Amino acid sequence: MNNLIIYLVISTLFYVINLLIPVFMKPSIWFGVRLLRGKETDSFISASKRQFRLLISVLYLGYLLITLVILKYYFTNDLFEGLILGQVIIYLAAIYHFNKKTLHWKNSTQANLAAQDKAIIDTAFRQGKLTVSPRWFLLSFGVILMHFIFVNLKYRQFPQRLAMHYNFQGQADRFVQKNWWAVNQLPIISLGIILLILGIFYIIKRSRQEIDPSNPKISLQQDRKFRYYWSVYVVIMAILLSVYFFYFSYAILLGLVSAWIFWAFPALMILVTIGLALYTGQSGYRLKTAADSGQIKAMRNDDRYWIGGIFYCNKDDPAIFVEKRIGVGWTINICNTWGILILIAILLLILIPIL
Repeated sequence: MNNLIIYLVISTLFYVINLLIPVFMKPSIWFGVRLLRGKETDSFISASKRQFRLLISVLYLGYLLITLVILKYYFTNDLFEGLILGQVIIYLAAIYHFNKKTLHWKNSTQANLAAQDKAIIDTAFRQGKLTVSPRWFLLSFGVILMHFIFVNLKYRQFPQRLAMHYNFQGQADRFVQKNWWAVNQLPIISLGIILLILGIFYIIKRSRQEIDPSNPKISLQQDRKFRYYWSVYVVIMAILLSVYFFYFSYAILLGLVSAWIFWAFPALMILVTIGLALYTGQSGYRLKTAADSGQIKAMRNDDRYWIGGIFYCNKDDPAIFVEKRIGVGWTINICNTWGILILIAILLLILIPIL
């Protein structure tokens, strides 16, 4: 596949994901800022939604045209990856801008109302079934064990030069002489990723409650379904990823690595993730439950703990994991000691196999 086409596809995917960000947000939170609902709020949300989509559309088209020209006349893998990272930074800057804009609007129009500070905690919340059984991860670990056994039994049959890195076309672009580490690299990376996903599963189960005080029963039902659906998702992804890495060891042994298969699974995973996020929304607010009042009242005024609506930092909060304010999922309290240690562990799980 042509490098420019791959770049276009990846860029468009990033653009579409950012275009959908307002759809994921629950009505009580807009670009990381808690809002009270009313006609004035609805009007602001509608206007800022149009402005956000217009802004990222202009950024997408402008950045894409410039970078496509650059890549056409001067292409390197490092430049390719750098320009992709540039898109991520640009979109984060756009989100940060709208977070500040929303916070300014709230402070000028809802200052008195937003000063209320009320939270509801359901002490029986974790007694129910929030996730599927973690025993399902035994399937993933079983596949990884078979992966280790396979590559070591077939060690002598692997080629003397082994691929250690693949470019965006699914083609090997860095090789090393065969050794134990090179042969076992994929099962080790697979193990690290599954451990990371197991950590995400734990976060889904243990993250702090986020209950709407005006509709506690409904929001609790939605939160339970939200966690359950995403736990099913991460378990299935863990199993498929372990099989995916096993396939590549087998394909390398036979010299049958396919660029299409290289891309097919990540593409499927991204599409399923987007589809589930659209179906549930943040906290499961899009899931159908009994009718609610449609009025959001007296929620915690904790915007000051959110940096740009993205990073949560509250040293007085014992919660390690909290729901994201932007997008769907959970994040770590980076001002909690355990949160910092867990974040370091996650980064090590990602970086050690790569390095």
